[in-house]
Amino acid sequence: MALGLRQDRWRTPLLSRERLHSLSWIGDISYSLYLLHFPLQIAVMIWLAHWPYEQRVAVLGSPWFFLGFMTVATLLARWSYTYFEMPARKTLKTFLTKRLTLHPKAV
Repeated sequence: MALGLRQDRWRTPLLSRERLHSLSWIGDISYSLYLLHFPLQIAVMIWLAHWPYEQRVAVLGSPWFFLGFMTVATLLARWSYTYFEMPARKTLKTFLTKRLTLHPKAV
């Protein structure tokens, strides 16, 4: 919505180009977050498996638990993006660039 409203006639500090650009990391990590949230859910459920039912319900129903879960998932996704996805992307780009310059008809 913010990007849709971001036109030249909207000149508010909230929707400034710099503010929107500072939030672009959320889009960068979204795929990593998508991939990691389910294994993290499974790990939490395994961890809580031996707790009494009432305690599990209380923990899983807590907004603090949700906030903590999303914080951990976001940090893991940011780490994965920074230390796995970006280096893999650079390596693949270098490999394909060399391959295409040596053998332009190979790909």
